[in-house]
Amino acid sequence: MVVFVDLSNAFRDLQRAFCSEPYGARDGQFDPMKLARMLAGRGPDFETWTLEQVRVYGGRPNPEREPYAAKAQNSQEATWMAAGIVPRFRPLQYPDDWPAQKARQKGVDVELAIDVVTMARAEYDIGIVVSTDTDLVPALEAVDRLRGTDSSPRTCVVGYEGLLKRLRIKARNLYCFPLSRADYDSVHDHTDYTAEGPAPTPE
Repeated sequence: MVVFVDLSNAFRDLQRAFCSEPYGARDGQFDPMKLARMLAGRGPDFETWTLEQVRVYGGRPNPEREPYAAKAQNSQEATWMAAGIVPRFRPLQYPDDWPAQKARQKGVDVELAIDVVTMARAEYDIGIVVSTDTDLVPALEAVDRLRGTDSSPRTCVVGYEGLLKRLRIKARNLYCFPLSRADYDSVHDHTDYTAEGPAPTPE
């Protein structure tokens, strides 16, 4: 199995589902590898799933515009790569009136969707998409059309207690992992990546 993590989407969903406003600096922050391993151990029908890869998709701050954010992400990325995570970050797009208007991600969901489809069958039997972004539905539908008589490849999705949204396709009821507050607590990353010094050693 391969886990595809839409970083900003999952971060916001975890905040909304399990944190109280005003959000703290690390509310919603999570360890993608811990999350992926937890999901791998919860396959339906007592299936045994082997975690092959964890891929994280997000935006990359411009160090000339946001030096502290860029430094923090570099530290986080180094920690993740040491744990075996594959980061897939694309440069953030800055509007002319930045910082009055926030920088925005461009192409992140497209890259994730392309990987979900192109990696199907050849690189995974089961793909878990950690996102509730409906722009990804066509990719899930495309993988479903590739599904063979051995029920692979197939995709699964996540949901959150307290939030109604989750990804669905018309052709099939996708297996959904319901994430609870206890699940969030078990994968919550309390690391302050803005701190000076080298990236912390992963557990």
